[in-house]
Amino acid sequence: MVKVYAFPAKSTQKVAKTLEYCLKDIQSTGYMGVFNMEIFSNQKYKWIYYVVEWVLENNEIDFINSIPKPVIPASSFVRFLSRNYRFPPVLHEIPIDFLNAKTPQVEKRFDFMAITYGLVRKTPYLTIKFANQTRHKGLVLGDLSVCNQIKNPNVKCLPFGVQTESDLKAYYMQSKTFVFLSGNEGFGLPPLESTYLGLPVIAYPMIPYLEWHRRDSFTVPERMVKIIGAYQHGTLHPIVVPNNDDEVIRFVEDKIGDKPDNDTLESISYVRENLAYCKEYKKIRETLYNLGLK
Repeated sequence: MVKVYAFPAKSTQKVAKTLEYCLKDIQSTGYMGVFNMEIFSNQKYKWIYYVVEWVLENNEIDFINSIPKPVIPASSFVRFLSRNYRFPPVLHEIPIDFLNAKTPQVEKRFDFMAITYGLVRKTPYLTIKFANQTRHKGLVLGDLSVCNQIKNPNVKCLPFGVQTESDLKAYYMQSKTFVFLSGNEGFGLPPLESTYLGLPVIAYPMIPYLEWHRRDSFTVPERMVKIIGAYQHGTLHPIVVPNNDDEVIRFVEDKIGDKPDNDTLESISYVRENLAYCKEYKKIRETLYNLGLK
C-alpha cells in the first residue's frame, strides 16, 4: 500500500490521505507538499505532487526540470510558476475524510461563511473589514490575529484548522454563501469543498480557483481588482487585490444570499462529477504506471 508523506499543514495532510486512498495499489512512496528542493530530492520519495504560490527563481526552475523523479503540479498555475512542462497538472480533489464525514440535518443559520488567515497573499484585511461592516449574519474561521479584529456582533469568529471534518462540513451546510477573499492559493480547498456542497462562492477571479470554477455572478468583476507582486517570507507572490476596498465590499454584501446561477450550477456539477472519489487522482496513477512506478 502506498505511503504519501506531507508538508505539516492540515490541508496538505488532507490531500495526502486522499492520495493514499486513491492510489492504494501503488507501492512507491510519494510526497505531497509545498515546493522545497531539499525535500523533493530525498531519495525516500519516488514521486512528488506539489504546490507553489510564488514565482520560482531560475535555479529552482532548473531543478524542477532536471530532477529524474516525476514532479506533478497540482494546477496549471503551479505548472506555470515552476515552468514544469514535463508532466500535466492534476487538480485537487475533495478530501476523502470530508466526503465521508457524517453531519446531521442542519438549518441555514448563517448568511455567509468565510475562511481567512493572517498571510499577506490571502488578503485577510479585506475579510476583516467586510466582517466588521456587514449587516449579514456570518461565521468566519480564522487565526487569532483575524478573530481579535472582528468586532461585529453579527459575525462569529472561530479558530481555523481545529474543527473535525464533520464540524467543518456542518458549518458549510449551515451557510447560504461562502466568501473567500484570498488573493493567492496553492490549494484552494475551502471553495472546492463549499462548491461540492452546493454553495455559491464569492471570490476574486484568481487562479487556480478559475481552473475548475466558472466565472459566475458571484465572481468579483475583473474591473474591481488588479494583480500585484507581494513579498511574503522573501518570495514574490502574484496576488489579486481590490482597486477599491469599499467597492468590493459592497459587491460581496449585495451578493450574499443570492441563489446559484447557471454557471454556478455548472461548477457544482463539474466538481461533483470530476473532482471527487479518485476521478482526478487516477491521472497520477497513470503517470506513475507509465514510468514503471507501481
